[in-house]
Amino acid sequence: MADITSYDVEVTGTGGDASTQYQVTCPECGDRVHCADFGWWSTKCECGYTWSVTIMAEGSKQDDDE
Repeated sequence: MADITSYDVEVTGTGGDASTQYQVTCPECGDRVHCADFGWWSTKCECGYTWSVTIMAEGSKQDDDE
């Protein structure tokens, strides 16, 4: 199974039964898929990838010598 990553993710709503909702754009086919924390609908794009959203934070620190 092949995995791809999209950085084109937009929060489209919060609250409700599905909780936080997102719109993800597939970098291969350009299809825009609606995802949610507790979504009950299909998240498959036109080219066949099934999408989910993972929230991640990344930190960096520069050396004091710079």
